Amino acid sequence: MLNLTVNCNPAIRLAHQGHHVTLSDISSAELEVAKSNAVASGTVLAAIVVTDACHMGACPEIYRSNHFDIVLCLGPLYHLLHLPERQRILRDLTYITKPDGYLLCAFVTIFAHLRDVAKKDPSRLYRETSFYTGYLETGVYNRGVMPMHHSQLGEIKQLFADLNGRDGSGEGKARVCLTIERIVGTESFLAGKMDEQLRKLTEHEFQEWVSVSLKFAENEEIAGSADHVLVVVKKSRQVNTE
Repeated sequence: MLNLTVNCNPAIRLAHQGHHVTLSDISSAELEVAKSNAVASGTVLAAIVVTDACHMGACPEIYRSNHFDIVLCLGPLYHLLHLPERQRILRDLTYITKPDGYLLCAFVTIFAHLRDVAKKDPSRLYRETSFYTGYLETGVYNRGVMPMHHSQLGEIKQLFADLNGRDGSGEGKARVCLTIERIVGTESFLAGKMDEQLRKLTEHEFQEWVSVSLKFAENEEIAGSADHVLVVVKKSRQVNTE
């Protein structure tokens, strides 16, 4: 049985499979829904914790050194606009992950938004040249009710590379090595809602598309241009440098 901390959506399914799941989210309303769904399905969650990922260190139920086998971070890394914030969260996630444990981190790519603009309002790229010049350089989309940071694959790789050689808490002599083991484009080559017609297929027809999509989902050229990217990172055992 694995000890996991995870955001709302996958939690009940994982717990139902027998995993020891701690569910955390910034939204108390979402957590109440998850709690109700867990009760209705007869699923037991180890803990349900309201917390802001930026303040994880103040949450003793989660901020426990080398505690979780697997940590799923599904949201914070594309809702924080500033690089130091994303780096801080990853350091904290590294701190709470066991040696030889895994971090599964989700990102939204810059191409997801560009495809959306191309489909809905293609002249916008020209009309708002100044904004999009900055957007393409920084990935910061600070419009609307939910500002976001959109990534490119090279930036994602660098984010984890910069954490190598540091411990999760910034204290002591322990050092860690984070190794990216898999990068998955979650929509594979069907990004931009190209899969909408697949809903009309029979189960056998649909599964054939799933099989082909999975075959290419970890192709880096495809993963880097997907809408969402899931990065699977292994935390190697800590080594005392003294």
